[in-house]
Amino acid sequence: MQKIDFATLPVSVSSWIVLRDCFQECGDPEMLYKIIDDYYSELPLYEIYRLFYKLVETADDAVFQHALDYLFSQNIT
Repeated sequence: MQKIDFATLPVSVSSWIVLRDCFQECGDPEMLYKIIDDYYSELPLYEIYRLFYKLVETADDAVFQHALDYLFSQNIT
């Protein structure tokens, strides 16, 4: 799948599995933002931890900080 395909995935369990597994393989921050946008209210804390742990391994400090800011800017409902 190309990056553009990930942006058009519907919100579903299957899409969550694909996004999570692909993010674990490549660590692309754009994929993490898609996960946060679509699944924020459903994600348990340990999944957020796992995603950000992978980001620490693959991204620099500025990207990591931006991802944290993006996560905490979400509206909690």
